Amino acid sequence: MSTCITKEISCPECGAVNRVDLWPGMDRREKPLLRKKVLEESLFYWVCPHCGYRALMEYPCVYHDRDLGFLLCLLPEGTGDVPERLPPLPEKLRLRLVTTPAQMKEKVLLFESGYDDVAMELVKYSLTQLVVEKWHIPSATAYFTKADEKEIEFAFFRPGQTRPVLQRTRMKAYRQAREILKLLHYHDGKGFVAVDMALAAELFEQFRHLEQEDE
Repeated sequence: MSTCITKEISCPECGAVNRVDLWPGMDRREKPLLRKKVLEESLFYWVCPHCGYRALMEYPCVYHDRDLGFLLCLLPEGTGDVPERLPPLPEKLRLRLVTTPAQMKEKVLLFESGYDDVAMELVKYSLTQLVVEKWHIPSATAYFTKADEKEIEFAFFRPGQTRPVLQRTRMKAYRQAREILKLLHYHDGKGFVAVDMALAAELFEQFRHLEQEDE
């Protein structure tokens, strides 16, 4: 069920008091406009109607797509724990924990496109290692954007930059990642799972150990 909370906030630039709608609970079927705002990355941005001041307002919330069977919990760093009170959930519902609106958008795109987000995270992890080495930078942040039968596209961000650089890899990498997950007998744990680069690194380490045991 979609839930809206209206709060008054003071603009840090001009001091004007404004009423803002926050959505701690989002149901795609009930409020399809919220899905559009998540994909446009506009849902969590607030613009003061008086002076035009723009700010990112991140807050804990859940996004539910009952048709595709997934529930996302956005829990920004330092904002608390996963909500304890949730409606009865189907057993096969995919539960994912994200910490930024960009991660929430990525999960929506992945699940709506029919991809395994764990396998795609493995692909992203491998490609990131190559990009970091190629660009001679300490790290990079990447997000899935789209894919077809031949290629997968990711948007890469260099440290401190907001303009992405698009990088592509073959769909073969995704199929190989799925085979790795089968060999590892991977399955989601109970509750919300953070499918991110840390998990990908852990799974690749398990795969390397498995290969060494087979030698």
